Amino acid sequence: MTKTTFRKLTSLVLCVMMILTMNAQALLLAVPVRAAETPTAIGSYGQNVTWEYYGNTKTLKILGSGEMENYTYEALVPWERYRTEIQYVEIANGVTSIGNCVFDGCTGLTSVTIPDSVMSIGEYAFSCCTGLTSMTIPDSVTSIGNYVFDGCTSLTEITVSPENLSYISEDGVLFDRGKTELICFPAGKTGDYTIPDGVTSIGGSAFEQCTGLTSVTIPDSVMSIGDYAFGCTGLTSVTIGNGVTSIGYDAFYGC
Repeated sequence: MTKTTFRKLTSLVLCVMMILTMNAQALLLAVPVRAAETPTAIGSYGQNVTWEYYGNTKTLKILGSGEMENYTYEALVPWERYRTEIQYVEIANGVTSIGNCVFDGCTGLTSVTIPDSVMSIGEYAFSCCTGLTSMTIPDSVTSIGNYVFDGCTSLTEITVSPENLSYISEDGVLFDRGKTELICFPAGKTGDYTIPDGVTSIGGSAFEQCTGLTSVTIPDSVMSIGDYAFGCTGLTSVTIGNGVTSIGYDAFYGC
């Protein structure tokens, strides 16, 4: 090989290497770098609990440890401004309770993550969450307040962890662990329903706003029917067993 040919080959190799290097640098510059997610709003919520709302993903995060504060219908929760646009709620492990009314009226809510650290769910906690279709209750929960899922008209299934010692679900319906009290029949379920034999009481508002429910059979084991138990506008037939001795106030109002 002559010196001239060697020089030409060397120059060609160097040119190729320079082109490859430049292209690699261009590719690196073209790769987008995702900026750290920044919350739209933040605040405190209880002694050791904080919250963050991310508007781009419609996600509300409850962070920290300990109990969430309780609220009433009259009081405005800290994330009131975003209440109807929240789609996802993520509760961090370490939070021990879900306060009264805290997610009431979150009509866009479709998913809730409840960690094993939560032991209690307050009354009306998820009431009127009309976009919620399912709920999973972890094994740590030992207390569920009244009317927790009141007005959740799209809810079709409540699932309870098999390890939970206080509650159980069957066919998406919530009972106490001994299956003696029917606590909540999801308002989005439709058709006919026969309450399992062995149930002794139907809780207050247990069938509230179950507009698609058409027929209910109550077994002889049931002794009491709670207040406002059946607010079912589509209900056409109810068979009551001979064991019932107590029927609560307005138990069949609106039917």
